[in-house]
Amino acid sequence: GAAIVADISPEDAIVHGLESAARMGLTGIVNPGADIDGIASFRSVQKERRLPIRATVMPRDVSPEALHEAGVRPDLREGRLSFGPIKLAYDLWVMHKTALLYDPYVGEPDNLGTTRISAEELQRRVNAAFDAGWSVGVHTTGDHGIDVVASAIERGFEEAGRPPRRCHLIHVYFPTEAA
Repeated sequence: GAAIVADISPEDAIVHGLESAARMGLTGIVNPGADIDGIASFRSVQKERRLPIRATVMPRDVSPEALHEAGVRPDLREGRLSFGPIKLAYDLWVMHKTALLYDPYVGEPDNLGTTRISAEELQRRVNAAFDAGWSVGVHTTGDHGIDVVASAIERGFEEAGRPPRRCHLIHVYFPTEAA
């Protein structure tokens, strides 16, 4: 069973989790949601050479400017630690009836789901990431949400004049033909 860990530093929690993963035979993990403090904790563990396996950290909702100020860039590798893409979240969850859909949820004719940010804000964040050389990984689950995200990434590629590294959509439960 899983052990409950209390009164432990973020750095020790990282080491504990990665040591457990290593004992199970894993050779690397992806942390898809680190803020600036989480990034600093991972970097501290790496600096102390306590990362037992590879770790890729996806900064979540962190601006490229904030990453630059923290000394983190798209191509940065520090020992077993690497960074990117920037994780964004657009629509929410099907099981909570919050994924953005074209058709309403059964029995809820006014519910088409919701988004964490507007389509315009998503586009701004995608463009900012691309302009700074970052790729993005975007959480999206509903058919309408997936189309909005795919279009935002496509427009970002066009405006940047080149794609950065590979981008991806996270979850994508109900893709349309257009996506």
